[in-house]
Amino acid sequence: MKKLFYLLFAMCAVMFTACSSDDDNKTEIPQLNLEKSNYTLASGTVDIKLIADAPATSNISIPVTFSGRATEDFTASAKEFTLKAGEMEAVITLTRVADSAGDDNLPLTVNLGNAPSGYTIGVMSYTTVTLLSKNGIIMSFANTSDIL
Repeated sequence: MKKLFYLLFAMCAVMFTACSSDDDNKTEIPQLNLEKSNYTLASGTVDIKLIADAPATSNISIPVTFSGRATEDFTASAKEFTLKAGEMEAVITLTRVADSAGDDNLPLTVNLGNAPSGYTIGVMSYTTVTLLSKNGIIMSFANTSDIL
């Protein structure tokens, strides 16, 4: 019985050792993703944020393209995200053109361009900004007071 137990123990030890993972030495390429999938802009500005998995070792630029029905109804602070050395976030600010609100909501898609060397574009490679019409209603359910 003891021999059977030791034999079973030895086989389990060999099995677990043979199935161990060698992924410890694997290096992952950091990803670049946009923070949110959707934004809404009635008037004023909205910040579109890029997030990197790892800090940039030097200043890098990630180009963006804008498409959709709202391409004439906003201005962008830049046509590319600039990730500065040591940082993991970059922002582009979109500003709504004054008096551009029509009768319909207008979609705008912001797409990340090609990733710079040493990075890859992640799943969140695009975001949609909905420019609200003049008929839009904005509701907030933030609790500002508990007193009626």
